[in-house]
Amino acid sequence: MKSEYFQTLVEAVTLGSFSKAADKLFVTQSAISRRIQFLEEHYGYPLIDRSGPVLMPTEAGRIVMDKANKMLALEKELIQNLHEFEHKQSITFCCTPAFGIAYLPELMKHFMLHHSSTSGRRGVAQTNYLYTT
Repeated sequence: MKSEYFQTLVEAVTLGSFSKAADKLFVTQSAISRRIQFLEEHYGYPLIDRSGPVLMPTEAGRIVMDKANKMLALEKELIQNLHEFEHKQSITFCCTPAFGIAYLPELMKHFMLHHSSTSGRRGVAQTNYLYTT
């Protein structure tokens, strides 16, 4: 399920109208209507009471909206975590096999204890090639 459908339901009910939701989401009013209709067909229940001057969720609509809000919050958190991961400092280095065996484990342990927010890549040079892991 695309998150746009859940966002559409939340905005339509929060703002009380398809036209206001369309303006906020930069789509047409008919696109809002089609998305809501898709959700209603998908779940098999009417989700919005269209009888009054303001859109109101039905009982099924409240259940879907509750879950939709949680899913949208989770997606937002996921995007933030990926953004933080993208900007995480990293270091890349390589060394000879002898140095890697004799000294590197202790150096890496010390470095990572003091720089836990940094990710690292290591490689071992053999002849003219670099193998990374």
